[in-house]
Amino acid sequence: VGQNRLVGKHSLYKHSIRVPMILSASGIMKGVRAAGFVYLSDNSITIYDYLHLQMPLTVESKSLLPIVLDPNKKVRNIINNVYGHWSRSVKTADGYKLIVYNVKGIFTTQLFDFKKDFWEMHIHANEKNYSAKVQELRVILKKEMTTADDDLNIELPDCGRKPNQKSYGS
Repeated sequence: VGQNRLVGKHSLYKHSIRVPMILSASGIMKGVRAAGFVYLSDNSITIYDYLHLQMPLTVESKSLLPIVLDPNKKVRNIINNVYGHWSRSVKTADGYKLIVYNVKGIFTTQLFDFKKDFWEMHIHANEKNYSAKVQELRVILKKEMTTADDDLNIELPDCGRKPNQKSYGS
């Protein structure tokens, strides 16, 4: 409570979306820590993979078994997050995170450099030496949104929201 001047977990900041994951099962090394990008939805497919069961065709997540067997492996280089009909983010393996949001008609872009700012306190989006990184991450975010069939359009002033979609809240 209080990080990024917020009282709750209703954002795309690290304190709201980053959760620990602990796996325990026969054959999994104890006390090993891995630092890769994963989604909570990866849990189900990992269990299918671990049990050698056929995965449903509708599953869009990735098995974490490669990481479980070798903590140095990665299954993703990018993580894309969504909050409501107004906020999107993308984080890349090189330590940057872009958050774009449009709340009540005010479009905001934030860029964080985790190599310098673990707690997401310093926004670099409007700094000249970060402009290329902002553009690079916007392209990556739009690609990720398209891949995920996300119907928001971060290029439009209202993000292309439909009349029944809220522009803020939880």
